[in-house]
Amino acid sequence: MTALKAISLILDEKKLVSYQISPVSLNEVSILMENAGQVNSVLIAGANNLKLKTSLSGTYPSGTQPYPFAYAAGDQVFMTYNYDDLNSANCNIKLKCKDN
Repeated sequence: MTALKAISLILDEKKLVSYQISPVSLNEVSILMENAGQVNSVLIAGANNLKLKTSLSGTYPSGTQPYPFAYAAGDQVFMTYNYDDLNSANCNIKLKCKDN
């Protein structure tokens, strides 16, 4: 195996990411983070006022969510949000993250 091919395989492996998403309530979910890293931004449609915290007993920020939002390997990142339309209770959220 050439060095270039070995580097390519390593880079491909680093691209593999898995998330476990668990509902907590109607407008709250948690994600189990496998690696330490940070959330740099969020794309959201159908909801607003997204807030993040890293423990069930923690508190969400009272104002605007600050970024970057750091988390450790094994942390549960909790998200809460308000639906734009309560009748549909449907939204899409994409976290833009970077592993350490």
